[in-house]
Amino acid sequence: MQLWIDYLNSPSVEKELGSLRLVLLSGDWIPLSLPKQIKSFFPEAETISLGGATEASIWSIFYPIQHIEANWQSIPYGYPMTNQRWYVLDENLQSRPVWVTGQLYIAGVGLAKGYWQNPEKLMPVSSSIPIQEKDSIAREI
Repeated sequence: MQLWIDYLNSPSVEKELGSLRLVLLSGDWIPLSLPKQIKSFFPEAETISLGGATEASIWSIFYPIQHIEANWQSIPYGYPMTNQRWYVLDENLQSRPVWVTGQLYIAGVGLAKGYWQNPEKLMPVSSSIPIQEKDSIAREI
C-alpha cells in the first residue's frame, strides 16, 4: 500500500481515481502516516490493520484504524477476531494487568493447515501454555 501511495503522490500521476471501500494492511509494521495518506486519496475507505501468528491462521487480530493519536509510536495490535482470543502473560504465564507489558499469547480455533494434527510442529508453541480444552493453539509472539 505504501508503494502505491508513493506512486500516487508523484507529480506525473493523474490524480483522478475511482473509489476504494476497504484497505486491509498486514504483514509488517504500519507507518503512522500511512492511514492519513490513504484517506487523502480515498476519503471513504475504511482501513484495518490485521495481524497474528503463522500457526494461528495468519490473521487472528484486527484493529480498525479510525484516527492516529499524537503520542502513538505504532498502530495498536488490536482485538481478537471471531473465535480467537489473546492474552498478555508474564514469564510465569500469569495474566498481566492492563497497560503492563508481557508476552502476547493467541488462542482459539484458528489453526493453520500445516499445524493441524501435527504434534511435532505444535509442541514447541503449545506445550507450556495454559489453554482451555476447547482451545486449538496459543502462541508466544
